[in-house]
Amino acid sequence: MGIKNLSKFLNTNASNSVKNVPIKQFNCQKIGIDIATFLYALLVSVRLNETNANLTDNEGNVTSHISGILSKTVKLYELGLKPIYVFDGTPPELKNDELKNRSELKNKAHIELQQAIADEDKQKIEKFVKRTVQVQKSHIEDIKTLLNLMGVPYIQAKTEAEAECANLCKKKKVDVVFSEDSDTLCYSVPKLVRSINFSIPNPIGVEYRIDKILDELDLTMKQFIEFCMLCGCDYIANPPNVGPATAYKLILIHGSIEQIAKEKPELHLDLDLYAKIYKQFTDPEVYSEEELFNMNFKDEVLNEDGLIDYLVNKKSFSEQRVKSLIDRFKNAKKNSTQVRLDFFFKPIAENVSKPTSSTNKKSAQLNDKSAAVVKNVKKKTIKKK
Repeated sequence: MGIKNLSKFLNTNASNSVKNVPIKQFNCQKIGIDIATFLYALLVSVRLNETNANLTDNEGNVTSHISGILSKTVKLYELGLKPIYVFDGTPPELKNDELKNRSELKNKAHIELQQAIADEDKQKIEKFVKRTVQVQKSHIEDIKTLLNLMGVPYIQAKTEAEAECANLCKKKKVDVVFSEDSDTLCYSVPKLVRSINFSIPNPIGVEYRIDKILDELDLTMKQFIEFCMLCGCDYIANPPNVGPATAYKLILIHGSIEQIAKEKPELHLDLDLYAKIYKQFTDPEVYSEEELFNMNFKDEVLNEDGLIDYLVNKKSFSEQRVKSLIDRFKNAKKNSTQVRLDFFFKPIAENVSKPTSSTNKKSAQLNDKSAAVVKNVKKKTIKKK
């Protein structure tokens, strides 16, 4: 999901705009969270070690997503953050082809999974189980019930959750956005955090600043969006043999997709489609200032008895674990005032090192080639704006 290979490109060519940050540096701040990316990751990762199956209740209904969101929400409050979850609304028509493609890939994965089970191939079973994961409406309703009982605020986006998250950030309703979708940057979100590692005592994430990205790449916001569209996104695939380095080179030399289409007819760029996608990124269907003013973004009272009944009696959670998490949640909310005072009088140092990952070796050749192309183009061309 998101812009194809954008992260690797930015790590190499706009490294000052990308940095590892401790999540606790956002304490006292409101966080807009694209919950769909959280849910998908949890359905993939929260599983029983012995069988690689999702957690379930006594009736066989999946509960991995509930367990994961409960734990992550408690952790966010313990770090002093104020999450506001954002659910996807009706997807725009532009996404129909992508959704159809995803459905076909999942159907294919289901067939391959059955074959792997018949062959008793544990490695392939694990591989294809993850590919068949899909967030269902019932999963969404489960999480809304959980958040209502916890008193944690959430909203339903009109269309794309990442577009609404960006809107909330631009309208100062939240301070930063957490989303795994890199195309959130195309909605001009001021500050985005991705790749959050909750498995360590002090979670870290990768922060992207759109103002610094534009400055380092020497692009306007319009050019950045067009560059991302050429890279490939949820609404359109990249042209053949056009990766981020080539897309950036084309934008630097020609200035716009329209000009590229004129001078590079062999790319067969569909200008009408690109125009529609550009409009989606620059003028998405989101809530107005007036609509947001009438929404409640404050915490509500915890319904402790209701939460215990829902998790223990209806979802077969361990009563001991639930009560432990509730105690942690209550303490986190009670201590939030002290956390705010600590924040003002004891600044938290940021880890400003460049992001690293186990994929760096794999991406080294791409990064080197990308950097070389960018350096060469900047030397030999004058960007048309």
